[in-house]
Amino acid sequence: LAVLFNLEVTLIQRIFFDTDLASGSERLTYLEISKNMMFAYPFGMGLGHFTLNMQDFVIQKMSPWILQPVHNVYMLIGNEAGLIAALVFLFVIIYVFFLLLGASKNAVRENDRHLAITLIALLTSFSVAALFDHYFFTLYQGQVVLFLLFGCAASLLRSSRLPRKKS
Repeated sequence: LAVLFNLEVTLIQRIFFDTDLASGSERLTYLEISKNMMFAYPFGMGLGHFTLNMQDFVIQKMSPWILQPVHNVYMLIGNEAGLIAALVFLFVIIYVFFLLLGASKNAVRENDRHLAITLIALLTSFSVAALFDHYFFTLYQGQVVLFLLFGCAASLLRSSRLPRKKS
């Protein structure tokens, strides 16, 4: 996709040269705010309240156009829904990962094995992308992708556990 949309120069600059220092420093600022917020509100502050309360956790007030959620889904869930919810979310991802891993090893049909491996790759990609972006939690389209992934995994796991009838 990077080559298709002529983004290889931008990608190489961001990875190797890090010319966009403002983006990196803003992300570190958001992570610091998130960490302080988590200590202040271990049971969460309510869904959608991260940007409303982040001014309380900075020394110098930020401009309104700079306010955005922390770019880490796990930290954002911990801030808004609480540490218990973040741990449950992490447990669900890890549990589904290991169930898919078992389904890929024990699959009877080759299609099920390929689907399980594909879902493992997608879940791993989601888990890594969630460390750097908040879109899977804050945007409707991201939530649809996340629950579509969970739904496909549940469908595969359900069909692989049902007894097969010989016809």
